[in-house]
Amino acid sequence: MWHKPAFKILSVFYSASLLLVLFMLYNYVQNDQVQVTKEQVMQETRELAQKIDDVLSQISSTAHELADEIGAGKLQRSQIIERLEKNMDKIPHLLGMGVAYIPYLNDQRHSPYYIGETQAQIFQTFTIPCSREQYKISKCDVFVDYSLENIKALMNSLNLGKTGYGFIFSKEGEFIEHPIEEYVKNKKTIFEIADIHNDNALKRLGSLAINKESGVMEYIDPVTDQSAWIFYHPISTTGWIMATVVMQDEFFSQTLEELRHQRIWLTFWIIICLVFFLALLFRADKGHWTVVFSTSILLFIGISFIYYLAQTAPFRPASESTLIVGKANLNQFLSIQPPEEKALFIPTGILIESITFSPDRLMNLTGHIWQKYEDDINISRGFSLPQAESLQIKEAYRRQENQKEVIGWYFEASVPQAFNDSKYPFDRREINLLIEHTDKNVFLTPDLEAYQWINPIYHPGIKPEVELPSWQLKSSFFNYRAHGEKLYFTVFLQRDFLNPFMKSILPLIVIGIMLFAILLLLGSVGLTNVVAPLGALFFGTLLAHIALRKEITASDILYVDYFYIIMYVAILAVIISYFLFHIKSKLQYRNGLVAKLLFWPFILGSLLGVTVWRFYS
Repeated sequence: MWHKPAFKILSVFYSASLLLVLFMLYNYVQNDQVQVTKEQVMQETRELAQKIDDVLSQISSTAHELADEIGAGKLQRSQIIERLEKNMDKIPHLLGMGVAYIPYLNDQRHSPYYIGETQAQIFQTFTIPCSREQYKISKCDVFVDYSLENIKALMNSLNLGKTGYGFIFSKEGEFIEHPIEEYVKNKKTIFEIADIHNDNALKRLGSLAINKESGVMEYIDPVTDQSAWIFYHPISTTGWIMATVVMQDEFFSQTLEELRHQRIWLTFWIIICLVFFLALLFRADKGHWTVVFSTSILLFIGISFIYYLAQTAPFRPASESTLIVGKANLNQFLSIQPPEEKALFIPTGILIESITFSPDRLMNLTGHIWQKYEDDINISRGFSLPQAESLQIKEAYRRQENQKEVIGWYFEASVPQAFNDSKYPFDRREINLLIEHTDKNVFLTPDLEAYQWINPIYHPGIKPEVELPSWQLKSSFFNYRAHGEKLYFTVFLQRDFLNPFMKSILPLIVIGIMLFAILLLLGSVGLTNVVAPLGALFFGTLLAHIALRKEITASDILYVDYFYIIMYVAILAVIISYFLFHIKSKLQYRNGLVAKLLFWPFILGSLLGVTVWRFYS
């Protein structure tokens, strides 16, 4: 039979931990950040579409009213200019308004009844016929030129993250607004762009939207290979369709980081709950070794799962950085944070051929950087890497390409970087290389067209043959920092776990097994018989620890340091167990059974606690 006090205590702890786990599971399931994000963006898309619709409705209403009055003969030609001036003052962002009679129907802006100026601006023209056969008047059109800069400003007000963007196309599929201005200027349609890139998803979007449907669809950009959501909603007045594109990686990175923290704590408390459950199930007062074995397995699974979460956690660039993952994304960024008016845009690309790290915290890079200059630009040619302690640059080639001068340089640079190795052997490194031009009035832009793929997971800007001993290349990308003025090339690396495991952790596992074997001899051999092997294990652990700290020169306590600290404590605990047994203490119960039972739960439980603490932060 159970000892009643032990049964009651275990039951209370199990019930409390079970309630906590259920509560955390409920919060985890209910906290669907992805769905919340999608609903928020869809709501913003609807609201902005309504704002644009209200503006266009006012324009349409004014134009129809004017056309009706002219068609009905209520407004004479002599009164048209005065009426147009009033309408121009009443409606903001109008670039021009007029009435065109024969022979100006196909040359509206030369009509004597036109006021406004549309040169050098992107605008949309709305035309309303004012001819009424029953009134037998001359055929004419009322036309309105509306600035698309206002629509662009409204689109930029959307909260689509740093890489998202919006666009508008007509019911015929023609782009009205898009971050890539060539689409608008050249009157491209969504179907033409879909054909160029063999993009079936974009074709489907055009078909759905033309039917005045609204909704959201999953999308993979065939150019950047980025996963995205496209939200679309009709603008009823004109029949246009407004679409917003949200890159999933950006929103998921924050969401997945929050979910990772929840999973870590959830894993911890599930294991605690299961330990109490097993203690009740297998009768902790009788099935000692069954409970200990099951508990150890659970603790080991918990540690392994947290390691898995650490290895698969998303790489998150600095919060102030803006990733550039495509031409639309770049143009959108430049429209929100435009550089100085006189700034010259110079496309710049990079190809890193080698990356090595020196013990003095220097990162050594070699590779090529190229730039494209318009032939008539009178500025110096070249670049600088301000972070480099030493830099060698040699011109590699110079050629003409598409009416541009392309210059490439070979470079060797040693750049100091502050790396955080505190989570060794699960640490990561972020390499940030600042690229600047030698002149101050130059704004560098990534030469996106030079790369087959710009998606960070395909490592643009890194030569495929680059070897990184002990490291895995995870992603690379261009980004802007420092208020959108500085162009950086960033590389994320993750340490290869196998080598540190073989050098640091596997020996500790062997030491732990040997230490447990010595503890099992408690009650069979005396203290003097185990002093020598325990001393050997201690000094072996100490020498291995010293060698590790020489290899990893970090001022902080490393995660793996806690493995050694726990092993020191375990060695000391075994010595104390033998000493207490020798002086005939209560530890003599069943030849030190309590100490033997607690050995692996103590080590694995301590590791689980340290792992949760270090990887939650």
